[in-house]
Amino acid sequence: PEVQIAAIQKPILLMHGTLDPVIPVEQAYRLAAANDRVQLEIYEGGTHSDLYEVDPDRFEADVLKYLKQRVKLPS
Repeated sequence: PEVQIAAIQKPILLMHGTLDPVIPVEQAYRLAAANDRVQLEIYEGGTHSDLYEVDPDRFEADVLKYLKQRVKLPS
């Protein structure tokens, strides 16, 4: 996966939980290290698909921040 993510030329938002039983959080760190376009957000206590439930305010803030930095919205 590191080779594939290193080849991506667009910004990437990678959100990962520390308790993910499917993909270890260490993999998220390796992916982020492979491409400087990765914005990595680690959610303490999050699993594979519950990041919003773990911290909905932070989740929304992280997504909005990422989008606002990269998407030009109409005035």
